[in-house]
Amino acid sequence: MGESAKILSPQKTIILPATNAGCPMADMACVEDLEEMIKLYPDAFKVCYINSSYEVKALCDVSVTSSSALDILKNVENKQILFLPDRNLGSYIAEFFPEKEFIFWQGFCPTHERISVEDILTAKEKHPQVKVLAHPECNKEVRDLCDYIGSTSGIIDFATKCEDEEFIICTEEGILYELEKNNPNKKFYFPERIVCPNMKKTNLQNVYDALCGKVEEVVLDEEIAKKALIVASVAFVAAGWWFVRNAILYDGDILGTKTQNEYGNKYAMEQYKPSARKTPENSNESLWYMLDEGGWIHITVRSFVGMFGYQNILMSDKIYYAYFGIWMIGGIGCLLKFKELFIYNFGFSNFIFCNFFVFSLV
Repeated sequence: MGESAKILSPQKTIILPATNAGCPMADMACVEDLEEMIKLYPDAFKVCYINSSYEVKALCDVSVTSSSALDILKNVENKQILFLPDRNLGSYIAEFFPEKEFIFWQGFCPTHERISVEDILTAKEKHPQVKVLAHPECNKEVRDLCDYIGSTSGIIDFATKCEDEEFIICTEEGILYELEKNNPNKKFYFPERIVCPNMKKTNLQNVYDALCGKVEEVVLDEEIAKKALIVASVAFVAAGWWFVRNAILYDGDILGTKTQNEYGNKYAMEQYKPSARKTPENSNESLWYMLDEGGWIHITVRSFVGMFGYQNILMSDKIYYAYFGIWMIGGIGCLLKFKELFIYNFGFSNFIFCNFFVFSLV
């Protein structure tokens, strides 16, 4: 994951506090074996899990997470998919694409692989009628006994939104902190102690040493990193396309705000209904009234410089004008530097073109 962070932000310093905190599943896929597999299946679309080395990512067509895999593969036309390194996550994804042929790398997460059918049945005996939530890195026999299968964030989201008060959790126990933080009145049970020893190698002393500069930063081979960046970028573009699709199909409601307002007006108390909110539209206020007399311009300009709390306590005038003066000086300096970089180096016509391009994007 440290390598992935470096690929996506090559200009930033990425530090791995515990250099021995690797991933056994990622180590199960090596470049040499992958190159041989590609020769056997030259037409296959190569998909690697985010838990893989950057050298492996560089040889693949796209890199996915457990939460983005389905959305990304919906946009892949290839009929043959080579998925690595996790055979369990791969088989879970394959269930949604029966029309495609999946070739699975025989890797797995040792921590999730330890969860057995017997563990689930025993847990269900102790806690009958309790829903079982599992990560797709569990094997199929375990997944078939579960009520919900999803990524770490998916499990947290499901448990938070579900009205049930108890859940059996089938993934690494580190998830418990976030579950209990979001759901202090709910109970969570694990079939057994599901602990990833590698994730637990990072301790406070490691973090302290990293902050003190005693740990070397993550360094990648630039050429390989560039190839891996292309793979990672394709994943982001493909996942982003899903939001564009939602905007087209659902009239721009990609975040569900229309549905939220609809049910809010239907079930909320009268004073909390979205339709009861005072807006320029239902108050018959003009745009200029909202901007000027309503104080929007004044508040927005000040909030750009700095505000406290929930944007309702303005800075004092002295502090505000001091900050605004500093900001103006910095802004002028940026404009002068921009002029030096683009007008002098690239010519005035290119400067006009750059401005036109930027404004057309906006």
